[in-house]
Amino acid sequence: MRLLWCHPLPVVPLGLCLARETGSFLVWDTAEALARYDRNGQLLLRQPAPGSLAVAALSDDGQTIAVASKRGRVLLLTPELTPLWERTVPRRPIA
Repeated sequence: MRLLWCHPLPVVPLGLCLARETGSFLVWDTAEALARYDRNGQLLLRQPAPGSLAVAALSDDGQTIAVASKRGRVLLLTPELTPLWERTVPRRPIA
């Protein structure tokens, strides 16, 4: 195994998801933000998350993101982090 690149993050990360087909990845952090990076570690987009996240997932092709907040909001997002739909679940989501 060898290190391909290293990138300092502005705040402490809480989670990371990889889109295996594109090599891009999603990070959510303690500042309640979502950030997308390309396969070279370059920031593509960073914006506020829809609340304090319990979990997030990124599709293999990087075209769909699912997030669940600690308050029970579940959202499906576009690659630009725009909501496609939102639902509320009766219990607190856990990873």
